[in-house]
Amino acid sequence: MHLNKINAIELESKAYQIWKKWKPNDHRYPSSIRKFAVEEKASGYELIQRIKRKGGMPIHALKREKSKSVRAQDIQGFVEAGLVMVPDPSVDHEFTNCEYMSEFLSQYESFSLSDSHRHDDALEGMFDVLVEMLNKPTLRSVVGSGLYG
Repeated sequence: MHLNKINAIELESKAYQIWKKWKPNDHRYPSSIRKFAVEEKASGYELIQRIKRKGGMPIHALKREKSKSVRAQDIQGFVEAGLVMVPDPSVDHEFTNCEYMSEFLSQYESFSLSDSHRHDDALEGMFDVLVEMLNKPTLRSVVGSGLYG
């Protein structure tokens, strides 16, 4: 998840940097990504096309069919049941020290279904990931294992 606003020229370079850092089978990092999902609109559309032509990472065009509020409600029960961990900022560990965590937590704490909050870019990514994971029975055991909850 990357939270900074990036101009269109820098998007491709940043995408490859993120992929290189988190690509699968890299023993230096505790987790990896399986695909690089980009929302298929605005500058994301061009980025998807350029990476597909160039290759080097599995790019996935993300088409959001539900509103942000509906996607938030889709995961709400899992969050309330304690199946999703949101790092506690008062505890010092690798997740609270990563570059985007303070912004992520700020967005998490201010989010409202009435859309009265200022920013939610980080949460949109979280909604997408959790909806995908939690709706696949084979992944529910990972979420419930304590890895994320």
